[in-house]
Amino acid sequence: MEGVLVLKSHPWLWITILVFSFINICYAGIIVVLIPWLFNVHHHFEAYVYGLGMAFSGGGAIIAAVIFGGKERWHKRGLLAYGGVLMSGIALLIMPFISWAPALIFLMAIEGFGMMIFGLIWETSLQEFVPEEAFGRVASLDMLGSFALLPLGYVVVGWLATVIGGEITIITLASLVILTIGIALSVQSIRRFN
Repeated sequence: MEGVLVLKSHPWLWITILVFSFINICYAGIIVVLIPWLFNVHHHFEAYVYGLGMAFSGGGAIIAAVIFGGKERWHKRGLLAYGGVLMSGIALLIMPFISWAPALIFLMAIEGFGMMIFGLIWETSLQEFVPEEAFGRVASLDMLGSFALLPLGYVVVGWLATVIGGEITIITLASLVILTIGIALSVQSIRRFN
């Protein structure tokens, strides 16, 4: 119950957990289900091209971690964090329109970069603003909200791709991520979170 009370006292916390319970379904559905399909089945690239795409996603994340990881003080956390996810969403939205492997690999680097910005800000904000005695409970609620629906999401994304096509599904899910970010940023406590 203590974790719930802490969440209620910080709107940026519970709103972000709620928002990401949906965004993670869309985002993970694209990354886990549809990006392998896009690279390997749709474009018939060699397996190493998909491997490079995933490696560059990690490389983009490492670059973001090097640039932002040492920051001692964050300004405009809400805008930066959600902006990182917006950057990732836009990169994913562009992917179905690209058939050149190097461009897709570069977009994966942008995707990883943006998600790492969010991850760094989220984790440091939790550690900074959540009382130590409630941290474990709040982190557990965060994990539950962020990942509990992913298995169902994978099934729904796979089904949706079968019904409307993989490219349209990527466009739809990435657009939903972008729209959700826009809605979240309309909330003052997210936009002004510093």
